[in-house]
Amino acid sequence: MLQVSSYMNNMNGLSLSSTVVIIFLLRVLMGLRLVFPGWFLIRQGTLSSRAYLEHTSGPFAQFFKRLASNRIVDYLNKYGLFLIGLCLVFGVFVRPASIIGIVLMIMYWFSKFPHKDGIIDERLVYIGVFLMLILVNAGIFWGYDYVLLQIPAILNLLKTIPWMEWLL
Repeated sequence: MLQVSSYMNNMNGLSLSSTVVIIFLLRVLMGLRLVFPGWFLIRQGTLSSRAYLEHTSGPFAQFFKRLASNRIVDYLNKYGLFLIGLCLVFGVFVRPASIIGIVLMIMYWFSKFPHKDGIIDERLVYIGVFLMLILVNAGIFWGYDYVLLQIPAILNLLKTIPWMEWLL
């Protein structure tokens, strides 16, 4: 399990508190960046991904255009954005939410390939943020992942099934 103190001792020039604040703010801001569009799409009630997917371009356009009228894809997009964002805002299951977020951003990135402004766009930046959240285990910084790790039953479960530690 990631030891917060050993990780923080390797942060050159940053104090423990400033590093924790930066990680916390990045996690919450990224979560809010996903919660609001997800909530807007849920409230809209129509096939929200249809307009986006029908205007795809590039070598993968046919694949995405076939997905345009699929209700399951639409629900996965709406609720995926919203739930990934909630997980990040509250700091619970940050690692699995970030992995799903990476998959979603890769799909978004390929749906508009090639890009007008070059190969790097905001979706690749979001992928980088998700990777950072996974690597530093950002849910333990003022999040419910830390609270869950204090529950004896969960600690015992993690001792008996060690691979489940990646969830927290």
